Amino acid sequence: MISSQPVPKRIAIIVHLSIPDGLARAEEMARFLAEQGVENVLWGSFQDAALMKKVRTGQLDLLITLGGDGSVLHAGSIGAPLGVQILGINLGH
Repeated sequence: MISSQPVPKRIAIIVHLSIPDGLARAEEMARFLAEQGVENVLWGSFQDAALMKKVRTGQLDLLITLGGDGSVLHAGSIGAPLGVQILGINLGH
């Protein structure tokens, strides 16, 4: 089945700081996506004010979150009202 959804061009990877090596994993994912041709990839934590401002103002097409269930729910509560797609990667306990 072919999707009518556009390919995300503006992606943020957000990690919960309690995840061991979480920021390093987010940076690695961002680097991979950039190598695949994604032009605008941001990464950081939920505590990164500048990144969260971009998320909350709808400047993204996709929000990838690394963490546990709480991180996925938090990302959903931010992205869903804006229509931002969420991809949660559960690295929690």
